[in-house]
Amino acid sequence: MKDNRKDRAHKIAAFSGWFFVALLVAANLLPGLPPNAPAPADQVAQYFAVHRTMFLFAVMLEGLSVGPLLIFAATLASDLREESSDPLPPQLIAFASVAAAVALAVAFFWAALAYEAPSGYEPSVTRAIFNLGNIGYSFIGFPFSAFI
Repeated sequence: MKDNRKDRAHKIAAFSGWFFVALLVAANLLPGLPPNAPAPADQVAQYFAVHRTMFLFAVMLEGLSVGPLLIFAATLASDLREESSDPLPPQLIAFASVAAAVALAVAFFWAALAYEAPSGYEPSVTRAIFNLGNIGYSFIGFPFSAFI
């Protein structure tokens, strides 16, 4: 009976891992490539105005991907636990949680640009928010790398 539940948990974890990847890939591909970092503010504003709906949908998909990532990480951590003092399982969960939190926090910078795209921000505000999103997406690799 216990093995049956463990097999079911592994299947759910495997599905969750693949579902996380599928959601994240879709979220990154849907809106298309954003302008380059040094692009002028008006070009950035135009990109977010044109891709507004797809970008907001992509942010929603990214948010939905957090649950499957954490299910996968928790199951993996549980399987790797050899003894109660083993530091690896809690670290896996911590790094997955930090990666998810950073991904969501960063996504909201660009989501703010897409949300406000019809009326727009002042060029300096657009530039600042866009730069914060770019820097955040550059930083996101660190917690994901630590998790992996």
